[in-house]
This record gives sequence, C-alpha cells and structure tokens, in this order.
Amino acid sequence: MFKMIKTELRLLLAVSLLIFSALTANAEPVPPGEGWRVDGDYGFSVGILPSAAATDVAKPVEVVEPLSFVATYAADITNIPYNGFKGMGFSIPDVAEPAEMNYFIKLYRFPEKIRHLPIVAPLPADFAINKIIGGSEISTFMADRRNLVVKMGLIDSSKRQFTAPTPFPPLLVKNAGQAEQKSFLASVVFYSIYLKPKSMPGITAEASPGSVEHSMLGVTAFHQALLQACEKNFQTLKSDDEAYHCFLRHYAPGRAQVLRVMKNPLQFKDNWKTLPMPQGPTKFLSSLLLLISDEYTSKTAKSAPEELTTQFFKANWQPARRTIFEVGSIFDSANQTEKN
Repeated sequence: MFKMIKTELRLLLAVSLLIFSALTANAEPVPPGEGWRVDGDYGFSVGILPSAAATDVAKPVEVVEPLSFVATYAADITNIPYNGFKGMGFSIPDVAEPAEMNYFIKLYRFPEKIRHLPIVAPLPADFAINKIIGGSEISTFMADRRNLVVKMGLIDSSKRQFTAPTPFPPLLVKNAGQAEQKSFLASVVFYSIYLKPKSMPGITAEASPGSVEHSMLGVTAFHQALLQACEKNFQTLKSDDEAYHCFLRHYAPGRAQVLRVMKNPLQFKDNWKTLPMPQGPTKFLSSLLLLISDEYTSKTAKSAPEELTTQFFKANWQPARRTIFEVGSIFDSANQTEKN
C-alpha cells in the first residue's frame, strides 16, 4: 500500500514539476489576486535549520553567498526568542535552557547546486494557494529561482555576539546529488512570502495609503480568499484549536494532510517599530498570517479523520512532518503619511 502511495506521490510531483517548468519558461503577467499582489521586493524565502554537521564541511561544492544587508559575519535577524518561535508552532528541536536562547536568521542567495522546483512545486496545492484567484501569481513568482532567498536559522544563546572571528555559520552545499537535495529539503522549517494591497475598482480602501493599516490589507484580502476556498473545497475538521481553522486537504489510506489556517492574521499596528526588516531601516513587518501543513500517517485507521481532538485520532494518527507557510506584509515608514 505504501509503495503505491509513494508511486502516486512521485507522479504528482512529476506533473507539478512540468507545470512549474512551463510557468518559468513562459513568465507572462498573471491575473492578480482580488485585493492583493506579491510584493516582489522581498523575494520568496525558504527558511532552513541545517544540522551542525552541515555547516562544518571541509570541501563543499558550493559556499553560498549571503545577501549584503549586514556584515558577512553577522545575523540579519536577531530579535526572535526561541520560546516565542517554537510556541508559534515551528518545528525546531528542543534545547536546554530555552528561555536563554534565540532563533537567529541570516539571509543567503538560493544555492546553485540545489534544484528549486522539487522544493516549491508542491506548495500551491499543499497550502491551497492553487484554489484562489491570483494564486498563479504566487506560483509563478516562486517558480523563478531568481526570486528565491534562503533564511538560514541558528539556535544559540540570546547573548551571542557575531564577529569576524566568531561569525554566523556559512551556508554550504556538501556535495551535488540527490542525497544533498533530500538533506536540504529535510532542513526546511518554513516558507515566507510578502503581499501588498491592490486597489479594487469601485471599492474604497479601509485605510489611508501610506499608513501601517493600509500595508496590511493585502494579507487581509488573501486570508479571506483562502478561507473561502478551503471551506468550499475541503472538509472542515473539528478541533479545539482556538487560533486555527482546520481542514482535511488530502487523504489516502494510511496518510492524511491537515491544513491549518489562522483564524485572524497577526497585526502589528501598535508595535511595528519593534519588528524591523533587514532590507532597510525604514522597513518593518506589519502583519503575519501563518498556514500550517501537518502530515500524519496511520497503520490502523480505516478512514479519514473527522476530528483532531478524539482519543482515537491521537492514538492512531502519528505526526510525520510539519511545514509552515508565512504570508506577511511590510510597512515602509519612508512612505508614511500619518503618525502611527
């Protein structure tokens, strides 16, 4: 049975790769989403957390170039507490003294030796992006490797200082081949993309252009469209999760994929100044929507799960993999038209 499932998954991936190859080769303008557009200035990010061994390779086939927002030895993002990050649901390993740790991030170019299409091709279906108007814009954007950025993570003491003698670890590709491809994919913790609002004919914006509230409208519009698509296309699962709507996105005997969509995006209209972005001193994170894809396997269940809180589900379905897709918005205070 599992061999048959694996064969089906390989066929699905092959079809996805063909579609994505066509998108890349024919990068024509695509219809925008209703009320949102991709903010192309910030790329599509693949967030990874390599093992310590992966950052200590004697003769790598590629030393990936960091983006130039900060010094080569420094981290781009230093203000993420480990407990807060893990508490939001990100799959990162347990550590001793978690209250004393941070999740540091450095931005790198996407490695030349890693094939990007097998990594990004499943995402539109996994997160139901292919079910909404304008979803093809995101698919096309992430299919172009020139838009890809790696957000490499490091868990270390919050007091850690990065210097030339003690730099942030390099992003290394150990060798070329399928094993390295699988290793890179296994290190992925999350993906992220940024959206901006798009004016709609005959509809007055709910906030003034140039305000932090206005910068959030693209994420809000995307969220509404995605929820409507999920409710229309997938079975809603009963859950006691107060923060997420849960949907059964895919089921095959012995395997289920649950898509969790935040009930409300996080909006930082009062504290955006505490959330600077690496791309410049006037760029700040203004809102964030998390989508979670949870894969489960079971050797005993005879049908698809309907509830996530029952003892039967907890006893018979084992979590296999979690991936998070971030959808954020950026406020540029250089364009600020009113005090926020």
